[in-house]
Amino acid sequence: GRVESIPPTAPEHWLEHDEAQITLHTDGSADVDLVWRFEGMRANERASEAARSEAARWEQGIRRAVLKAWPGAEILEVVDGPDADSASTTWTTRVSLKAPQIMQLQGQYGVVRLPWVHARDPGSVPLSKRRFYPFVLAPLHQRSTLRFTLPRGASVLALPAPGGEERDDWRSELTAVEEAGGVTVQLTVQEHPGPMEHGLGQARRNFVASVGALQDRVLVIRQEAP
Repeated sequence: GRVESIPPTAPEHWLEHDEAQITLHTDGSADVDLVWRFEGMRANERASEAARSEAARWEQGIRRAVLKAWPGAEILEVVDGPDADSASTTWTTRVSLKAPQIMQLQGQYGVVRLPWVHARDPGSVPLSKRRFYPFVLAPLHQRSTLRFTLPRGASVLALPAPGGEERDDWRSELTAVEEAGGVTVQLTVQEHPGPMEHGLGQARRNFVASVGALQDRVLVIRQEAP
């Protein structure tokens, strides 16, 4: 008989999309509404994980994940569960919070370090020679969107520089667009599933490091004189 290859799953089938609406204030604080959506198989995985966990412990895990991106924030509300309004299989987490200081103030200038839910750390990529190879890399498709509303009268001095790259089946892209009264920054990261040989470990670590460098870029604004 003939061996048929299985076509790769569309990235949307594994999509994880977090979007934060961030209202900046003149003192550097912010009001934030975060919506975290899991699509397709990621939604099924999320539902299975939630079903195996005690409700209070599950919510604590969500709070810990949010506070990694928003240290010191006051979390006002957490709503988590299947999205009945979605036509596809979707699991949605909604979090409202107050962040005390996400903008560093220098006179009239404000520097915002971008608060990503998924911080990419190259140290998380194992390079141990003792690991059994090849192993199958799980699919990953993450899209993170930050929508900033600037303080009244503020203007943009510098957007986060766009960038990204494509290595084998790994892709990343950062975009930043100035809009009326605000800025939208979006980061997309894809890692297609497949066998990982030992020699690819360093290449993947380099890719993750490049995504981390994209995440370290900043937004600079100028506020009205008091």
